[in-house]
Amino acid sequence: MRPLFIVAHFLVFASLAWAAESVGVAGSALAAVPPSRIAQVLERQPVGPVGVGRPIEDRVYWSQPRQEALVKPFLAEAERYRTATFPAWSDSDYLVYSQTGDRKQGEKMLAAREQWLKPLVLAECWENQGRFLPALSTALAGYLDQPSWLLPAHDGDLKVFHQKVQYVDLNCAQFGADLAEAWYLVGSRLEPALRDRLKNEILRRLVNPVRSSFQTGQGHSWLTVRHNWNAVCLGGSTSAALIVLDDPAARAAFMACAEYAVQNSFLGYRDDGYDDEGGGYHNYGFGNLVALRERLRDGSGGVVDLFRDPRAAKAARFGIDYVLTDRLMPTFADSQVNGRVKLGLVSALRRVFRETATEDGTTIGHRLNIYLQVPTPLGADEVTAMPPSSPLRSYWDSVGVLVARPTPSTDSVLAVAIKNAGNGNHSHNDIGSWCLSVGDQMVAGDPGGPAHYRADTFGPLRYVKYRMLNSFGHPVPVIDGQLQVDATKVQGRVVSTSFTDDEDRIVIDGTVAYDVPALTRWERTLVYSRSGRGSVRVEDSITATTPIALEFGFTCRGTLTFPRPDRLVITHQGKVLEVVIEGPAVEVEQEDITEMDAPLFHRLGFRLKEPVTHARFAITMRPLESAATTKVP
Repeated sequence: MRPLFIVAHFLVFASLAWAAESVGVAGSALAAVPPSRIAQVLERQPVGPVGVGRPIEDRVYWSQPRQEALVKPFLAEAERYRTATFPAWSDSDYLVYSQTGDRKQGEKMLAAREQWLKPLVLAECWENQGRFLPALSTALAGYLDQPSWLLPAHDGDLKVFHQKVQYVDLNCAQFGADLAEAWYLVGSRLEPALRDRLKNEILRRLVNPVRSSFQTGQGHSWLTVRHNWNAVCLGGSTSAALIVLDDPAARAAFMACAEYAVQNSFLGYRDDGYDDEGGGYHNYGFGNLVALRERLRDGSGGVVDLFRDPRAAKAARFGIDYVLTDRLMPTFADSQVNGRVKLGLVSALRRVFRETATEDGTTIGHRLNIYLQVPTPLGADEVTAMPPSSPLRSYWDSVGVLVARPTPSTDSVLAVAIKNAGNGNHSHNDIGSWCLSVGDQMVAGDPGGPAHYRADTFGPLRYVKYRMLNSFGHPVPVIDGQLQVDATKVQGRVVSTSFTDDEDRIVIDGTVAYDVPALTRWERTLVYSRSGRGSVRVEDSITATTPIALEFGFTCRGTLTFPRPDRLVITHQGKVLEVVIEGPAVEVEQEDITEMDAPLFHRLGFRLKEPVTHARFAITMRPLESAATTKVP
């Protein structure tokens, strides 16, 4: 066993409790990691750098069929880069965000440069002839010359750009880890000066700033947050540290601190495993948590395994079950329209929790520092079984979120999801919102999130300026001229649920979502039928003490036609949906909305002609074979 005193230069630890408390793990409490934990990690730590896969010299590894399958999709791209001109760094592109708040230009410039790394590294590892090394060396030198590895939006004050501080954001953590993985895989083939400079810059820009925060609890707020930043930044920095830190004791201390700090990621999931950030960010955040689990496990010789924690199994089940038809995920929060569950992530989770015994060749993630990773099953005596799931539905009681799916191997092609609460830091004001898929397309309901954020996306204008983030752009009512209040501060009440093989029903009381004194009740009932090709009925019942104006919002995509006043037919990407409207006489106003580069969606406002004290309004939706199927008397 290595003597413990050699870790003292890195951290001094107080004898505080190791387990994370319910209030979360604070950055300033990282000194709570006991020396005994570092000693355990140090004792079992492999000798030398720990990367993903094997260095280029291991020709047995690089000749295996799995590696061939992973490399081949990038060979043509690597050939193009081999003779192309490396994209230039642009100060002006990077500075656009600080000047206008627009993220796209700077991020596009960074992406054009960063995308060279992975194909060139993989191609050289596979071919092992040196043909890709000149282009790779040019790219690496360019990365080391650029003033920042951060996304411009995370360097708004330009302190990193001007080299006043070193800060680690999502991109710095992941791209720095990619560079470390490149050093691990092909570093021996690089010119010594470039190889040394690459290692030193990874230490300076990524690993050492995080080590400093582990010591002081200052500098990186993502150590204490309960969303994707925690897992992503810890994952990238840990992956890099395992490669570029020469001192085994320093590596052991880094891993123990990461194990401690990542408890905040687990605290970001509700007790039943629901992820408030929604499906897209679950793919991203939990996918990186899976990768971090593998890195810590590899780097500690199996001493550290995050998924021995029972909370991991519930969060893993969310990533598998939060799905409609054709792997489509509900569009709640900032999820993208037609965003899909990642097959590689699902495959990895089933393997880790021993639901399947084989590794199917898919990958956990596409970053170079993750791409070659093979998920490791938990030991038979370590597994906390993932909660059982139904092919017909998923329901998270903590937030009242229902996802209802068709019966497998039937003609039904329709699925629906409805939600009863906000979504944390990516919340929309959308209590009672729903989304509906037909086959492989999201056709109606919640429009999802933006394709690109702006400077004010997360500021005080979030729910004022952007209609796809406030309730106007969601399939919920406007009551007495009022949109919904901030959904992170209130939660509707699930009145009742009824789930059978033929039909799922949920009733939500969303009155609390509106600051309307006269409103006494807004109750929404959603009924999902699996009969035939499936149908969904959404009914609103509203009562008030004095007459109030009512407008029922409906959102969708595609081409709209009204064969008669109470019938709407939506045609989108070959899918046809009939909408039958029931209720009092209304005036219909259509508005087409596109914001922050998100795909266009239509908002129909069904506005009652007069204020009322009571109203019932319902829509019934069912898929058709074609638009001609609609029968008009």
